[in-house]
Amino acid sequence: MSNEVDRLRLRDLFISDYLEKLFYFCLKKTGDAHEAEDLASDVSLDVLTAIEKGAEIKRFSAWVWRIARNRYASWVADRSAERAAICPGDVSEYGIAADDCPEDELARAEQIGRLRRELAFVSSEYREIVVAYYVKQKRIPEIAEALSIPEGTVKTKLFRARKKLKEGMLMAREFGKRSYAPESIQFVSTGNQPDGLPWKAVKRKIPVNILCEANNNPSTAEELSIALGVALPYMEEEIELLEKATLLKKLDGGKYLTNFFIYPVECENEIYKIVCDYCEDVYEKIWKLAEKTVSREAGKTCDVSAVGENDAAMFFSFLIGDLLNQSALPPSAFKRFARPSDADWGFCGFEEGYECKLPQESFSGNHSGDGRWRGYQLSSGTSDRFPCLRYLEQTGVPDRIAISILQRVAKGEPFDELKKEHAGILDYLIRKGFVVNENGKLTVDAILSRGEEYEDRIKTDPDFAALVEKTKTMVKKVYASIKKYSNPYLKDDLDFYVNMGLFRTRSVLACLWKDRGLYTGKVSQFCVLNVQ
Repeated sequence: MSNEVDRLRLRDLFISDYLEKLFYFCLKKTGDAHEAEDLASDVSLDVLTAIEKGAEIKRFSAWVWRIARNRYASWVADRSAERAAICPGDVSEYGIAADDCPEDELARAEQIGRLRRELAFVSSEYREIVVAYYVKQKRIPEIAEALSIPEGTVKTKLFRARKKLKEGMLMAREFGKRSYAPESIQFVSTGNQPDGLPWKAVKRKIPVNILCEANNNPSTAEELSIALGVALPYMEEEIELLEKATLLKKLDGGKYLTNFFIYPVECENEIYKIVCDYCEDVYEKIWKLAEKTVSREAGKTCDVSAVGENDAAMFFSFLIGDLLNQSALPPSAFKRFARPSDADWGFCGFEEGYECKLPQESFSGNHSGDGRWRGYQLSSGTSDRFPCLRYLEQTGVPDRIAISILQRVAKGEPFDELKKEHAGILDYLIRKGFVVNENGKLTVDAILSRGEEYEDRIKTDPDFAALVEKTKTMVKKVYASIKKYSNPYLKDDLDFYVNMGLFRTRSVLACLWKDRGLYTGKVSQFCVLNVQ
């Protein structure tokens, strides 16, 4: 090989174009994922070592596959040698005839391995009969009686099963990529979830990857079984659980389809570009409207003295962003999905690996059921941009009790009286920074409001109307992207998935407000307490 550049080029070519094909080659030859991994590693080592040593290579593809075949031949020879070690001297100990050793026994073992492999992919309607007849050696009348079906049905299914098994044994099974490289998905949900669904259904990798494989790809249980390398009896059980959880939909022809939208990386990248362009266009306009709101409402409907005008502007900027999305979306974007057990949740997934040209910090909205507490909280703890964490739901105190105490503080109830009734909780809220104690005078570290009339005044502001038009244009683009990547069964729910995708605007806007000098504070929760 001429130089280092050529060696690097061939090494990169091998890694990018041949590793996955090589694994499949080894999987076909060995019939076992672990053996295939070992064999593929050996072949890769041989190839990369030869490249590094400057081997003369004329036809790269042919050269790689020649090394692979040679290494496989060595693998077979090694297995034969292992078997020869117990033949013929030790044959009586293992119950193997001397004339079976070693090649005949190896071939028989491979045949039995293929039979077992195919049995793993036979559907339940055939599997019971095949196992009863061949493994348990039961007669056809016994099987018919045990399964309460006619003998003719047993014979017919046995004939079909034999045909399927024979075809499968002659076939080189190719497992899907997810059988050895499970997908990683981030899920988001909304609504009421009294029975723990959907989250308890997606805690493990197998159900998650079933949903990934069946996403926009209607598949039978057998196809899912082969794609994931999971034996059909286990796959059938997982499918049944996902179907009951309403996450998997059964179609005509015995195929299954994921019953919610999983944003593929390509779709996410498109949406992030749309969102970033929109955010760069509107972030200053939103902030100016927020500052106008603070100036208008402070001392009238809101008291911002405890947090300061800059933190108050951050809260109203988040609120305006939410109001823009709500104004630009149709009512169907906020629909409830009726589920079993009186639940009404929505659900979606996001593939990992997206790219975003702007920084982002994920903020979630939190709102008490009675409307007394509202805020925006950094979702994943603290960050360099927003280092101070004050999260009401993480105080360990039930919301209704904590909010009740905060309201009493806001209304000026004396410290001593509160201390008598709620000493431990009050001290805890003080330590967490929600209540400030200055020589026995208590204040709540939040915006204090009297009602939410400020929302109506924001919505009627001419500057808000102009922002709504820009948001509608952005929403249409996001809708078109999601429609392109979704399946026809989700056509009535696309507005909901657009809404779920727009959480990105809050994440990107937060960083723009901070990084470009508009927000200068150091907290990561922006909240308002209604004192009415």
